[in-house]
Amino acid sequence: MIHSDEQLTQTQSQILKSLGANLELAIKRRRLRRQDVAEKAGISVPTLRKMIQGDAGVRIGAWVTVLDVLDLLDDLGKVAAPQHDEIGLAAEKRHLPKRSRIIRSKYDF
Repeated sequence: MIHSDEQLTQTQSQILKSLGANLELAIKRRRLRRQDVAEKAGISVPTLRKMIQGDAGVRIGAWVTVLDVLDLLDDLGKVAAPQHDEIGLAAEKRHLPKRSRIIRSKYDF
């Protein structure tokens, strides 16, 4: 488990901080108090604070519950979605056979 940003690249740390800033904005737009969000999500206020700060040590389950409280959980399902994985799709396409043989049944008329 990562407890600090020491094991992350600068880009990874920036993404976590951006995610935390987005979370804070979502809470403010809904005019919710951090305490209320934390309570509804079943987490502590310090954990929510760590999420907002972009702390890498916060478990993914906390993110799931908070995003659910904010009605943003569907957006999490888009992360790493196969249809948006351009690198994976390209690699898969390269490994597909160029030609394939049709196997017909001996009873095929």
